[in-house]
Amino acid sequence: MSNVTTVLGKSLRLLIRQPRLFIPKLLSSLLGSIWFIGVLTGLFSLYTLVLFFVPVSIAGVLASLMVAAMVRDDVGLKNSFLSTLKMWRQVLYTVLTFTFLGFLLSLPVSIGLLTYFTYSNIILLILLVIFALLMLFGVVFTTYFLPITLLEEKSFLKGLGQSFKASKSHSKEVGVLTMFSFLLLGLTFASNEYLELLGYAGFVAGRLLSAVVTTYVFVVSPKYYLEI
Repeated sequence: MSNVTTVLGKSLRLLIRQPRLFIPKLLSSLLGSIWFIGVLTGLFSLYTLVLFFVPVSIAGVLASLMVAAMVRDDVGLKNSFLSTLKMWRQVLYTVLTFTFLGFLLSLPVSIGLLTYFTYSNIILLILLVIFALLMLFGVVFTTYFLPITLLEEKSFLKGLGQSFKASKSHSKEVGVLTMFSFLLLGLTFASNEYLELLGYAGFVAGRLLSAVVTTYVFVVSPKYYLEI
């Protein structure tokens, strides 16, 4: 466990020394916030929202790869963007894969809610939510190192395989880091609930706070991978 605490400390110090690491996730979060506000308000047509869903998703993946590249190669925003832009195939595969996984993860909860509203079966809802959380843990555990392994392998399937291999080889540490990520993001989500009471400005502020926390998570991942 000393490796875990060491890498958490090193990642935090790296972020303090290089605040530019926050920029990719902050920009992608702003883009996602505009899209989501469009969904909530009906500001954009359904066609426009569907059309821009893919670019918003691509921006999120690119931001994660940029952070990993900046950690690995100690490069700036421009060079990290240009290097990750060349990996557009891997980015598209990642977007498609996580969109499909997101759909699969939503199924147990959707079925549980439908059953609850139809038959008031709270037990089944709780069990299905727990099952969905276990599925989510499995996905995060398997793909914990994916941004850095994609950069290393230059192939989506090889990167995914290497991420799983690294997670499996250091299962105890990665399990702790995954739970730590869940805790951080859970606290951020709870904070967002209060910020959203301020309206759309609060919603955007909450998204930016999430981007800051997510950046830390995505710095820890490559930092630990490069040291194991």
